Amino acid sequence: MTKLKPKKPSLVEFTKNYSNNDEACYDFFWKARYPGGFVCDECGGTHFRKITRHNVTQCTECGH
Repeated sequence: MTKLKPKKPSLVEFTKNYSNNDEACYDFFWKARYPGGFVCDECGGTHFRKITRHNVTQCTECGH
């Protein structure tokens, strides 16, 4: 028996769910980018800090 993949939300559904909630939108893309947790692309470090002014994360081991 073939197992079906879960249905991905359409752009309209995505906009309804995340357009008014920045934190939920950030969490959605964070989980898509790092499904197993944060791993730095440069050094492989797993510790980070969130820079809220620019809404980005920075590796605490190498600064990338």
